[in-house]
Amino acid sequence: EGAERSAAAARSLAERLRAYEPPTPEAGAYRDELEWAARLLEVGARLGAARCRTPERALHELDAAANLAEDLDALISRHRELWLRRSRSGGLERSASVLQRVVDALRAG
Repeated sequence: EGAERSAAAARSLAERLRAYEPPTPEAGAYRDELEWAARLLEVGARLGAARCRTPERALHELDAAANLAEDLDALISRHRELWLRRSRSGGLERSASVLQRVVDALRAG
């Protein structure tokens, strides 16, 4: 139940951030990064809730595995876009691979 509440709170935060009209392009970049982080928190909380409901199952056996993998794929793509706004490409693949390993585990079946 706590994980579901956390997911709902993160989703609400992401929606509020998306609705925010930043006064400058730099503020828009910060908003986009914070929204991405809130979406990641939401997916993480949903994953945690699914694991708590069925702790004996492997990630790919979770009922929500396909949806979680799809959402994480979208977050990885967005992470790549956001990274390249402020940083050079060095380190991007290593950073993205952390989330990709979770996607791979969710799709292992």
